[in-house]
Amino acid sequence: MIKPILLLLLCIGLFNDAIQAQYNIQVKIDNYENDTLILGYRLGKKTYVRDTTIRNKKGHFVFSGSESMNGGVYLVLIKPQNTYFEFLVPDEEDQKSMQISTKLLNGNDMNTHLKITGSEENQIFLDYLSFLRDMRKKDTELSTSISSEKNEVKKKSLQMEREGLSKQVGDYQKNMIDQNKGRLCANLIQASQRPVIPENIRSDRAKAFYWYRDHFWDNVDLADHRLIRTPILEEKLNEYIGKLLVQAPDSIIQGLDVLISKIEKGGNEKMFQYVAAEMLNKYAKSKVICMDAVYVHLGEKY
Repeated sequence: MIKPILLLLLCIGLFNDAIQAQYNIQVKIDNYENDTLILGYRLGKKTYVRDTTIRNKKGHFVFSGSESMNGGVYLVLIKPQNTYFEFLVPDEEDQKSMQISTKLLNGNDMNTHLKITGSEENQIFLDYLSFLRDMRKKDTELSTSISSEKNEVKKKSLQMEREGLSKQVGDYQKNMIDQNKGRLCANLIQASQRPVIPENIRSDRAKAFYWYRDHFWDNVDLADHRLIRTPILEEKLNEYIGKLLVQAPDSIIQGLDVLISKIEKGGNEKMFQYVAAEMLNKYAKSKVICMDAVYVHLGEKY
């Protein structure tokens, strides 16, 4: 017989465990026979393992931990195929009530039947991905029809219809961003959009280039550290440094100072630390002559 004081201590212990579990994600994958599941996360374009778990008696996989997960893009990976699907972890949502279900199709598809409950952000993102799949399907069908159409009038009509798909995607993205200000899903979509060069300077290649470079970061929320744990920020950094700056120390120093100044104004310490450290490491490893000047400048200034 368990004495009352012992029973009370056991209850307190269970209650404390519940409090300490800062994330709890349940995953169910039909047609998956292996007993091991891996939870990973993005850091730039690289992927790291956050957790590993095995199937429980109910046939589910549960990832849980005592520390909240940093916001960003995460993935669930199956063995031994290394097939995966991605989902979002926003900082502001409850990380203890997310339930994910899907079905493994043809050994390499877990996205078709992917469903996520307990996360409004992921539902918004999944709706967006579903919309994009529909648009791609329509685009493929129209492209095939255009190629086989002999009637020029009908072909032109099909081409106009195909061009209209881009507007539908643009309108959807704009509405999604406007209605979800501050959400990771909205910031991701917005960051992927390139600044649109004003029509009155497009014919002047030099003016168009410098305008594009000066406005390159307009769509990126440099105060959102969650973008560190997505591929988009690293892609933007690589394009900015590799394609928009002259590959000479003075030009790169000036361009990085402009970028880091924007980040400092945003006031996010994690974003500042990530970009400053990434750039410092990049130019510490550079084998290009004179690029050590960039490394010295970054080290001394930041």
